[in-house]
Amino acid sequence: MIKNLLQTYLVILLAYAGAAESRQLAVPGEFARIQLAIEQAENGDSVIVAPGNYPEAVDFIGRSILLLGNPDDPATTVITGSNEQRCVNFSRGESGDAILDGFALVSGVAEYGSGILVTNNSNPTIRNCFIRLNRAAYGAGICVMENSRPDISYCLINNNISTLAGGGIGAINSQGISITNCTISRNRAEIGGGINVSNSQLILENDILWDNDPEEIRSPNQEIVILFSDIKNGLDGIDGLVDWGDGNIDGNPSFINPDEGDFSLNWNSPCINTGNPGYPEDPDGTQSDMGAIPVSLEPNSAISLSANNFDFDVVQVGDSNTYTLWITNIGVEALEIIDMFIEGDYFTADLGQIDALQSRQTEQIEISFTPEEIGIFDGRLFINSNDPENDVINVWLTGEGMIPPSIYIEPLTIGVEIDSGEVEEYAINITNEGGSDLIWRIYTEYIEPDFANSPSDPVGPRRDDAGDLIVSYQLPYTTSYGMAWDGEHMWGVATNNNRLIEFDPESEEVISDFEIHIGPRALTFDGDFFWTSSYNPSNNIYLYNTEGELVDRFELPIRNISGLAFDNNSRVYINSWNEQRIYVVDIDSREVIANFEMLLDFRRANYKISRLEWVPGHFDGHLWSIVGNNEIDVGFAVRVDVNDDWQARERQRFQFQHVGHTSIAHDGANLWHAGEHENLLWHVYEDGIRDMKWLGIDPPHGLLQSEEDADVILVLNSNGLDDGVYASRVQIVSNDLASPEVEISVTLFVGNWSGINDETGSNYPLDFSLDQNYPNPFNAETRIQYTIHEPELVSISVYDVNGNEIIILNEGFMPSGSHQMTWNADKYPAGVYFAKLSTSKESATIKMLLVK
Repeated sequence: MIKNLLQTYLVILLAYAGAAESRQLAVPGEFARIQLAIEQAENGDSVIVAPGNYPEAVDFIGRSILLLGNPDDPATTVITGSNEQRCVNFSRGESGDAILDGFALVSGVAEYGSGILVTNNSNPTIRNCFIRLNRAAYGAGICVMENSRPDISYCLINNNISTLAGGGIGAINSQGISITNCTISRNRAEIGGGINVSNSQLILENDILWDNDPEEIRSPNQEIVILFSDIKNGLDGIDGLVDWGDGNIDGNPSFINPDEGDFSLNWNSPCINTGNPGYPEDPDGTQSDMGAIPVSLEPNSAISLSANNFDFDVVQVGDSNTYTLWITNIGVEALEIIDMFIEGDYFTADLGQIDALQSRQTEQIEISFTPEEIGIFDGRLFINSNDPENDVINVWLTGEGMIPPSIYIEPLTIGVEIDSGEVEEYAINITNEGGSDLIWRIYTEYIEPDFANSPSDPVGPRRDDAGDLIVSYQLPYTTSYGMAWDGEHMWGVATNNNRLIEFDPESEEVISDFEIHIGPRALTFDGDFFWTSSYNPSNNIYLYNTEGELVDRFELPIRNISGLAFDNNSRVYINSWNEQRIYVVDIDSREVIANFEMLLDFRRANYKISRLEWVPGHFDGHLWSIVGNNEIDVGFAVRVDVNDDWQARERQRFQFQHVGHTSIAHDGANLWHAGEHENLLWHVYEDGIRDMKWLGIDPPHGLLQSEEDADVILVLNSNGLDDGVYASRVQIVSNDLASPEVEISVTLFVGNWSGINDETGSNYPLDFSLDQNYPNPFNAETRIQYTIHEPELVSISVYDVNGNEIIILNEGFMPSGSHQMTWNADKYPAGVYFAKLSTSKESATIKMLLVK
């Protein structure tokens, strides 16, 4: 990790070779487990551990021995607590000759010091270790207690979580603790996120403390000493007493990729060559760096590029895409740029005047791709320098120019009158007016028509029940706080049993059953992996494959994750139980791209959002949620529409027949939920979305090349329908970047129908008219009657004397004939108002007088 591995081994082993009759005990060569080797070792012996994964609790049991992993790459030799136990323990007065060197200590769980506990007058040496992903009440990474004084150096301590204090390091009643050349980052606790000190003395030197939450260091009752270290926000990042010595800075350390666990320093880091000048030089012969992972310069001039190729992907003709290339001299000598040029159609770069770069100097080049025609294009940036190892470098470039598809649909509003028992076909024409292939698909949903007193922003499909209960399945575990459909089977997490299970509805059997982390809490499937969370830490996401293998684990800036839903595109919706906010995370970058609040009426009634599900087929409200009140054990399924501005609006709500309401999922046709905490049942309901049996679509999807068009046939079938009005939203979703979703309104009028409050019926008059309201003047309520020639999209609005629209009385497709509605004006002040009737061809206005 800090020096050449061979050099490290030689120094350490030669030091121990001087001890009389010292031995080297090999794991797993001679001993299957590390602890077995320690128990057989004597003072002065060395236990040499080969790279591998060791799920055990290691205790030095007072031995003055060297426990040696891989100091050059600690990540290869892992001691894991398996989310069940502490990783390493020093509790029997170990001396400085008890050395832990070259290990990754992960997934420990304990009340104190789940990564390492140092207590009871112990003074061990801890160096070259990665300490991460541990959980404790206090001192999750390292906990020092009871007059102990460890020497900690060249350790990376990151992403540990304490529920109380000291996420990275916690120290209680101990003196003389030395922390040198350590990187302590992204640890979390209620107080003292990076380091928490209570009645203890610490000396920090050449360290980096960055992005710990809530503060970097907390030391309320004893002064700590800090020298030549990088502390985020400087003194403002410290809560407590501090001796702020020489050489300290507060600049961004510029880690290479901390999201992926790489806390190495970029070449522009202010932590390079700024450690204590009195310390030994780094292996490259330069002044010591800050942090756990020093950077070594090459002995001559040496070129380093931030990328060796750029794929500009698909760029619209006339637009441009630009990437930045960083060129750094990572050598001691000056780097001379002898020649540099760019080749390839439509690739350009501002090469400026880059002639030479001094040691550690960085310059940037902006490379752009601006296609002027359709096609795939390649190019290169050629660089010739005096780097003796890489004098000629090509940065390869590729990009595609395209004219995007553009969808045109005619018509956008359809109204058809037919008699009961008839079938009629209606054509929608789709044209691709763009330059590349248009891919489209059609979705439909039933709408409850509301022709009288309709709100200005009418809701979509609603039902107050979930439809029929289809079936219930008995599962072999108890509470299930997450369910997900993989396209064939239903999966779930058994929260109290730490299981991930796969259920086959056809055979009605659990066909896979895997043990996973403690307290799995939510579940969704992204097409490749299952995402799930946990109670502690509550901000971690675990990724499992369909074989139940953990493939990744990462932290999000979201506390108490209780619900997960993948949108079948590139985003995961995540519910924070504490905040009652929905966060939207990009699946590739794992960055939060939006967050929003929904269902405020539920929150006011002491209900909480818990689980989430996304149903792509329900275009007018994809996002479902379980909303419950645990005090009275009432749960609702709620469907909401999330618009482009991240505003959520309820579309449907119904109450479950069964208590528990602990999970929600959808299999493409029906809604599932888990209930009954102690006797786990999975219930399957009709989802409350009415089937569109009267409307058929052929074809439901297709592809159109540039300038091609096609007819989509709507088959309107009134067989089995009562006389009345039937309405649907037809949504055409495509890869048109400008109009990815186009909505068509379809209304079917069957037989001798009558609209809501339509007292005159349909008599096919010859005149377009808006009759005077009656009575007029009126007090509180008046009737408005109008007549139209033919089926038409109609809007009737009321305006005040200032021309402000105050209410939309009706907005929808109406058949030809005379229609009547009532306006209740109770909440409006007395005065003059105007009612306006509008269609696509005509309009009319009347004056009304409201008296009170």
